[in-house]
Amino acid sequence: MAFLRAIVKSIQRGTITYAAGGTTATATITAVSSTARAEVLMLGENLAVGAQLANISRLTFTNTTTITADRTSGQSGAGGNIAGTIAFQVTEWY
Repeated sequence: MAFLRAIVKSIQRGTITYAAGGTTATATITAVSSTARAEVLMLGENLAVGAQLANISRLTFTNTTTITADRTSGQSGAGGNIAGTIAFQVTEWY
């Protein structure tokens, strides 16, 4: 009986931290062979007290070694966007 080759090539996990007032932040990962063969998933977001749902982030590949988190200015008033940390996972496929 022949075994099929595994379909998952690698899994990487990490965090991205926003500074207060920041709308983008990045994390560096070990290079994936192609962003077309990888996906980035948000595992959770921990925002400072007083966060509003409008501060939810979006994760994308900038290139094969960089994940970018961005968000719109969801909190009105003098506070702007607040500090927070996002956990992510990158799965690379064969």
